[in-house]
Amino acid sequence: MACVARGSQRLAAAAAAAAASPGGTLLLPLSAAPPAEPSDAAGLPQYITKVLASAGADLITQAPEIRAWLRAVAPGKRLVIGSYAYLVMRCRLTLSNPC
Repeated sequence: MACVARGSQRLAAAAAAAAASPGGTLLLPLSAAPPAEPSDAAGLPQYITKVLASAGADLITQAPEIRAWLRAVAPGKRLVIGSYAYLVMRCRLTLSNPC
């Protein structure tokens, strides 16, 4: 699954939880090149923290970059894209934007 959300500590925490789970692959756009991978497993937690610090993109201001990223991670694949927004209120409002 490819996930695009603005970078935040909340996104980093969710991505870290997904990285620790045994199934699936989560793809996130990065605003900076990832650091060099650690040579041993002991450095993995710090590496993940550094990578997740640059995770995220803004769908409004970075749409062309996100499009290029999606094409790069799934070359030649048919993509289904959904955009969802939630507003937590007394009556729950859900918006969706088909792309």
